[in-house]
Amino acid sequence: MRALLRRLLITLAALAGLVLLLLAALAAVISTPAGSRWALNQAGAMAATASLEIGVGSQSGTLLRGLQLQDLSLRVGANRIAVQTLQVRWNPFSLLGGTLVLDELQIRGLQVAWTSLPSSTAAPAPSALLAASLPLPIALELDALGLEQARLDIDGTLLEIEQAALHASLRGTTLVLDALRLDTPALQVRGALRADLTGSIPLRGTLDWQLDTSSTGSAMAAGQLAVSGTLDTLSLSHSLVDPLQIESQGSLVLHLASGAGEPRLGLTHTLQAQSLSALLPAAGREVRIRQAEVRTTGWLDAMQISGLGALSLADASGAVLLDELALNWNAMLQGSPLPPRFPLGVLRLSWSTSSAEPCNKASQFRASS
Repeated sequence: MRALLRRLLITLAALAGLVLLLLAALAAVISTPAGSRWALNQAGAMAATASLEIGVGSQSGTLLRGLQLQDLSLRVGANRIAVQTLQVRWNPFSLLGGTLVLDELQIRGLQVAWTSLPSSTAAPAPSALLAASLPLPIALELDALGLEQARLDIDGTLLEIEQAALHASLRGTTLVLDALRLDTPALQVRGALRADLTGSIPLRGTLDWQLDTSSTGSAMAAGQLAVSGTLDTLSLSHSLVDPLQIESQGSLVLHLASGAGEPRLGLTHTLQAQSLSALLPAAGREVRIRQAEVRTTGWLDAMQISGLGALSLADASGAVLLDELALNWNAMLQGSPLPPRFPLGVLRLSWSTSSAEPCNKASQFRASS
């Protein structure tokens, strides 16, 4: 028995020594620039195929303390990705606590030219993919993701990004995205999101946005969005603050998690008393809205729009030119792609002035683009 126990201890010691030796060799490789360069070259050679090609112009730093790659390129068939500078820093000791922490991932000068190949098979639902992949054996945390000067051409759709940043973490099935910032030439976005990557993917998030399409740099439109629910059915609350003040409440049925079902929406938009001069400039006159409510139901290719409202018109001195114009409408919006057709609608008008009796008018209309 003692001899057997002695042999077992010797075997365990030998295995432990071998593991330590391998770890020491690995640390020696990834802690030096030359060893890191060799490890990256080996990884690139192993991954390369006839349709996959990876290239690196120059490299500095180490895999252990932090790495910077210059002129990185990736070719997948006819698709190409190029990065001017990629910088990565991570904390290997965080693995001792069960978390892989990336302290920094900075990308500058990203160029993407990508065309998706047609597929005869339907893509699996996101919920099925996540259920097969999560939870991961360790937690992931990205302290600082930064992107500068990106140009993305995906299936003919062009997106230019001046700056983007976020902090992200994945623990079990809980995904947290915060400190989100996205700046494009015309759009600025700030937001945060928290989601449970199970089932229909419950989530909640907030988003502040500002759109600028003017040459003066002033905001053309801005608003705040709050969402909750699941990827199948989202509850939405939106406040447009510029150029009009509009409060929107309702739901979006998207079926994004299950991948089955027709999308639809049901939203109610409320306008309180305010001036419409920013949208309807009139020399020496002011158009004001007393109140309005608009309801939209259906989807983008077949949407019903109904509502009611009241407008007034005054001159520069404040004298009332039109005391009240009441609107009541119900129309079906159809068309794909836009511009749409208005095949049938009903518009009811009633108005009064200080010198005329109230009048009423109802009409049906048909119009096409």
